[in-house]
Amino acid sequence: MNPIPFDDDPVRGKPISLATGDVEGLDPGQWLSTSLVDYVPQTSLAGSFPQLATIRIFFVVDITFDNRQSNVFQRVNVFDSLSSTARRRATAVLHQVQKFLSGFCFYKLGHHQSLLKDPDYIMQVAEFRQCPVQTNGYDCGLFALAVVWHLLCDKDIHPSVFTQAQIDTFRVALRHGLSSNPE
Repeated sequence: MNPIPFDDDPVRGKPISLATGDVEGLDPGQWLSTSLVDYVPQTSLAGSFPQLATIRIFFVVDITFDNRQSNVFQRVNVFDSLSSTARRRATAVLHQVQKFLSGFCFYKLGHHQSLLKDPDYIMQVAEFRQCPVQTNGYDCGLFALAVVWHLLCDKDIHPSVFTQAQIDTFRVALRHGLSSNPE
């Protein structure tokens, strides 16, 4: 029997149930909000990572690493929608990222043991960057997606690179594009 790669693997583990009331209560204009998406990780993370299960903000972590270098992490940029007020939660996310990389990317390689011994190793390089701030409690996923797209296009991220109004327009356009019959 093959071992389960993750403790709570959603494919092999028990399915996460979704209350009918959660779906029925959604405003049709907010179908692409992250309110429903947030429900799933909050339910699944609550037991394993209670400090992350109540996050209502987005985190995007941009990491460059090279196991051949003496400092495995070349760059670690953290973007979060509540800036310095959420730094403690972002640190918890970075600790989990380091633990994951240690176990799945650097296992049996030079940095595996040093990453396990020093949980704050990633914090030596981490830089908390300013980015656009969400003004509601349900668009964090769309804000994160916009930050990722900007990073992929090699665009600078700064607080005014996009606005809540642009995210609102983006949400409505996505909903229309995904729910309309193209024929």
